[in-house]
Amino acid sequence: MSPEASSLNEQDRSQLQLFRRAAGRLYDRVLPYASHQFSARLFRSDLPDEADLIPEADFIALLVAFRLVYAHGEPTNFSRVANVAYRAGSEEVRDLVVQVRDAWKESFRRPIVFAIHDEHFDAESILHTWMNGEVFHQDAHLQRRADLIREEGVL
Repeated sequence: MSPEASSLNEQDRSQLQLFRRAAGRLYDRVLPYASHQFSARLFRSDLPDEADLIPEADFIALLVAFRLVYAHGEPTNFSRVANVAYRAGSEEVRDLVVQVRDAWKESFRRPIVFAIHDEHFDAESILHTWMNGEVFHQDAHLQRRADLIREEGVL
């Protein structure tokens, strides 16, 4: 056992195993679409203005898998697992964790912001509102926000 691995307690090991399983499920859901090239052609009257790039059932299943690594409070939450890897990893592992964590954060810092009835939504809040206000939970505050963005055609 490496010196880094020996510094992991039983909870850390369990969390890493759960994360590997969750990441595997996510990978299995993404894989069928990984080789697809999605593009949109705008301003052509002979083309529809919207299309389903991933069938709805597959998209829901993908988000269920994604929620395991995205949602706060989940034992497989990426940030929590990254903290374990950073704390117990070698210098090389810590450098990789910093890079991956930065890429993860950047994916949510896109400059897409909607202001709807004085409520502001960025990419992360739209995802959070939809997943936790409509699909997985019935939180009244998030349902209200989900209704707002649905009315605007964002969902």
